[in-house]
Amino acid sequence: MLDTQTKEALSQAIKNDNLILFVGAGFSMPHGLPSWKGLIKEICLQLREKKQHSGERLPLNWMLERLEEQTPKVPLEQHLSFLECAGEEVKYDIKSILHDIIDKVDPYSAKLDRHEKLWSISKKIITTNYDKLLEQKKPSYTKVFANNNRFQLERAFKDGSSFLYKIHGDYLNPDTCILFNGDYEELYSAESVNRRAFSTFLSKHKFLFIGFSLNDAYVNKTLDSLQQLFGQFNEKHFWISTNPDENIEKKYNIQSLKVNNFDEDYDRLLNELIELKPIVSVDPNNLEIDTSKDYNYYYEKGLSEQNNNNFDEAQKQYELALKLNPGFSNAYNNIGVIYDRKSNDAMAMKYYDKAIKADPNSYIAWYNKGDALLKI
Repeated sequence: MLDTQTKEALSQAIKNDNLILFVGAGFSMPHGLPSWKGLIKEICLQLREKKQHSGERLPLNWMLERLEEQTPKVPLEQHLSFLECAGEEVKYDIKSILHDIIDKVDPYSAKLDRHEKLWSISKKIITTNYDKLLEQKKPSYTKVFANNNRFQLERAFKDGSSFLYKIHGDYLNPDTCILFNGDYEELYSAESVNRRAFSTFLSKHKFLFIGFSLNDAYVNKTLDSLQQLFGQFNEKHFWISTNPDENIEKKYNIQSLKVNNFDEDYDRLLNELIELKPIVSVDPNNLEIDTSKDYNYYYEKGLSEQNNNNFDEAQKQYELALKLNPGFSNAYNNIGVIYDRKSNDAMAMKYYDKAIKADPNSYIAWYNKGDALLKI
């Protein structure tokens, strides 16, 4: 059971559409995808077979022996460093093998109840997974993009729409897959749009880490990179774990949500998080609202109409979204923008204030209000 303080923090984040789920490999492994150790082992085995035929020599037998050790003397990430040094052709072969390993898993035959639950908790998900499992249960209006899509990435944190951000890439485009040290360095480099986006997400949203071991070397690498860039996270974030670690919690300003197992207790917690979503009473005789739709459905329709300069229809869709989620700051903000475009400064200010009241941390609403004040 969530304690009162944690429940309030998460409930407020969900109500304000301010919770981002950060989903790791643990969510894909039950469906036949390998762990990091299993992935590296399979890459080495396939490389060994391929290189035997080409005559190239790599320390693959030695690496496979190290991977079998009960107490590994060589960290997992070090194995890929060895391979990275072998040159671009080997790196290309490795990412081709990565594609083939993931492509063997059929996302259409998997039972994805938990993936569906994630989308019921939040319509904003970032994942380090390369596979397509989360896509199978996403709402139809959700934008999906990897780390190479600057347009959608910048749009995602400006308009508050539903998204699936595949920060470590998509296996169907192996060039986007973050695997080697050089890939990490490029992803979080000073000029990287991904770095800027993550900075905004971390400072303006609450994260819930799911399917991660924060003792995992690759997860530590990601968090350490972010912390070096941005310092200790300002917002307190959350992590679902069977084995909380006070040192890690303190280091990253992350609070554990403890589960006793990843079976019934895990599902219980996911269900409890779903129940934190606000319950809104809607008049069933109001034919304008399809109560089977999520508020984001109407919000996305509003965005589409607004982008086409159909402002009256856009406002109507935002109002419908607000009937389903009266605390949805982004909808208030966008109605304010519409009034701004119509030169109705008083109504624009009214809706910017509503947006700020719904979410005092909405930087875009504060920005728009400041811009409107300059016009008065």
